Amino acid sequence: MTFFDVAVKLIAAFLIISIYMKISANSQLAPLTASDQVGNIVLAALAGGTLTSDVSVWVLIVSMVLWCSLQIFVRWAKFKSTKLTALVDGERIQLVRKGELLLKSFEKTKLLPEDFILKLHQNDIHSLKEVWNAWYETDGSVTVDKKDGKKM
Repeated sequence: MTFFDVAVKLIAAFLIISIYMKISANSQLAPLTASDQVGNIVLAALAGGTLTSDVSVWVLIVSMVLWCSLQIFVRWAKFKSTKLTALVDGERIQLVRKGELLLKSFEKTKLLPEDFILKLHQNDIHSLKEVWNAWYETDGSVTVDKKDGKKM
């Protein structure tokens, strides 16, 4: 494996990722969902894992283009089907309803009360008495409706 081979693979990977970002309308590869995170990890593994191996540049290009195409197709299909979105990314889970904690929801999300309180503090909420409704989002964040009607 020569330096030239590695450079060609690196340039090919860079171009494919740049085109993928342009097609998918992302200015960065920051994941919005768990499936985006997995897709980015696989894409990085495909690019990085083949740089110094004996895999040809054509195998790198084909594998990355196939993976990017699959990611774009899944994103499009999720946009068209809410059922597929729920299947792939999950659904948000209500943790508090009308000021009452839903303990079964905490068990379902495996969210510890201390972590929930921390997430409330991050939303500038310092007491459970301020919370009217709260949801555990698919990305791990917490969305809160305060009793005064403000959404956090």
